Amino acid sequence: MAKYLLVLFVTLIVLVLVPQFSLWLPAPAGASRRPMATIQDVALHAGVSVSTVSNVLNGRTDRMRPQTLERVQAAIRTLQFTPSKLGAAC
Repeated sequence: MAKYLLVLFVTLIVLVLVPQFSLWLPAPAGASRRPMATIQDVALHAGVSVSTVSNVLNGRTDRMRPQTLERVQAAIRTLQFTPSKLGAAC
C-alpha cells in the first residue's frame, strides 16, 4: 500500500512540476493546445526584426514608419501574442 501511495505521489509531483507531461492529460474545457506565440514568431510574421517588435511593445514607435507599425500590430493581433511576464522581468 505504501509503495502504491509513493508511486502516486511521485507521479503527481512530476505532472505538476514538469509542464510537458501535462500534454498527456486532456485539455480543460475551452482550452487550446496551440502554443503561445513568441516575439520571434511576431517578427517573422511581420517581416521585421525582433528589435522592431520589442520597440512596438514598449511604445518606442516615434521613429518608425506607419506601415511597419501597422504590420507589427497586425501580426500581434493575428498570432494573439501576449508578452510573457517572465520575459518582461529580465
